[in-house]
Amino acid sequence: MTPLSIVNLQIRNFMRVEAVEISPNGSPVIQITGKNANGKSSVINAIWAALCWRAAMGSIPEPIRRGQESAQVRIDLGDLIVTRTWKEGGKSLLTITTREGAKYPSPQSVLDRLVSEIGFDPLEFCRMSPKDQRTTLMKLLNIDFSAFEEERAELLQEKNTAAAQVNGLYQQIREIPDIPEETPEEEISAGDLLKQLQDAQKAINEHTQRQAQCRVLYEEVEITTKKIIDLENEVKRLREHLTKKDAEYQALRPIVLAFKAPDVEGLNQKLGNIESINKQVRQKQQKASVLSRLQQAEAAVDKIAEAIRDIDDDKKEALASAKFPVPELGFDESGILFNGISFAQASTAEQIRISIAMGIALNPDLRVLLIRDGNALDSDSLKIVEDMAREYEMQIFMERVDGSGEIGVVIEDGTIRSPVTDARQQVLA
Repeated sequence: MTPLSIVNLQIRNFMRVEAVEISPNGSPVIQITGKNANGKSSVINAIWAALCWRAAMGSIPEPIRRGQESAQVRIDLGDLIVTRTWKEGGKSLLTITTREGAKYPSPQSVLDRLVSEIGFDPLEFCRMSPKDQRTTLMKLLNIDFSAFEEERAELLQEKNTAAAQVNGLYQQIREIPDIPEETPEEEISAGDLLKQLQDAQKAINEHTQRQAQCRVLYEEVEITTKKIIDLENEVKRLREHLTKKDAEYQALRPIVLAFKAPDVEGLNQKLGNIESINKQVRQKQQKASVLSRLQQAEAAVDKIAEAIRDIDDDKKEALASAKFPVPELGFDESGILFNGISFAQASTAEQIRISIAMGIALNPDLRVLLIRDGNALDSDSLKIVEDMAREYEMQIFMERVDGSGEIGVVIEDGTIRSPVTDARQQVLA
C-alpha cells in the first residue's frame, strides 16, 4: 500500500471543537495553536479518535461537544476518506469510502490494516519510564518475551529454591563434627561384641587347657625317657607309650605355637565406647546422605542455570534478528539503550530523533504523528522535528500554547480564529 497522509481534516462538535477544517497542503508540521481550554487538544484527539477509537475511547469519555447531539470527524487520506460519527449514548459509526464514493463493507478491518499507532506521541515516549519505553520498542519490533520471561522467572525461582537447599545442606555438613577415619560403616551390635568376647574367652580357656596338657605330656615324655634308661626291661612298653605320647605332642604343639591371643582389652574398650562409636557411625551415615543430596541439589542448580542461559540465548537471537528503527538502538532488562547507554542518558536531540524514528516505524502506511506538548520543544528541537518530518515524508500535527495568533492553525472557542491559507504559516518558523 502506498503510504497515506491527511489531505483534509474536518471536525464538528467533537469535545471542545465546534467546527474546524484543516488542509495541510503538503506541510510536514502542522501546528495547532491558541490559548488553553480553547480546543487545541480536541483537534489532536479528533484525529486519534477517528482512526483509533478503541485505543482512544478510554481517555475520551465524552467525545460529543456539550449541548450537541452528535459529533463527527472526517479525514480525507487521498485514496480513502474516513468518517467517524458519535451519537448520544456513546455509540460510534465508522464509514470508509474511496474517492469515488464506494463504501468498504468492513471499514474497521481497513483501519486495522492501515493504522498501527496513530496515537504514538514521540515526546510522550521520551517521558516514559524505561520499562514502558522497553515495552513500546518490543511491540514495534514484534517481539514478545512474555513466554521467555515467565519461564525464566519460574526457573529462577526453582534455582533460588535449589540454591537454598544447597546452602542448607552445606550448613548441615558443617554442623556434623569431624569423624575418625577408622569409624566403621555400620553401628556395632552389643550382642555381637559380647559374643566375640565369649568366643575369645572360650578360645583362651581352650588354649590354657591345651597348654597345661602340653606341659603334662612333656613331663611324661621326660619321665618316660628317664624310666627307659632306668628300666631297660620296660623299654618295649615304654617306647610304645613314648611313640604314642610324642605323636600327640607333635600334633598339639603347632596349634599351641600358632595361637594368637584375641585382643580382649580392645574388645572391652570397644564395649565401653560402643555408644560413642555408634554415634560416629550415625554421623558418618548422615554426612554421606547429606553429601548425596548436596550433589543432587547442585546438579539441579546447574541444570536450571543452563535452562536460563538457553532462554537468554533465545532472547539474544530474537534481538539479533530484529530490525530496529534506529541502528544504534537496543534494550536490556532495565529499558532502552542507545549506543550501549541508557536512553535517559542520551542527549535531548538524540531522544527526539529516536522517538520520532519509532513513530515513523510504527506507522509505515499512514504517515501521521501527533505531538501533544509542542511547548516542551526548544528551537533546536523544533528544527529536528521539522527536518525529520521532511526527510521521512511524515505529517506531524503538533499542539502548542500560543496567544499571538500568528503561528499555525489558531483555535479559539472551538473554531479556527484566522484561517491560514499560506501553508508556510502552518509549519515551524
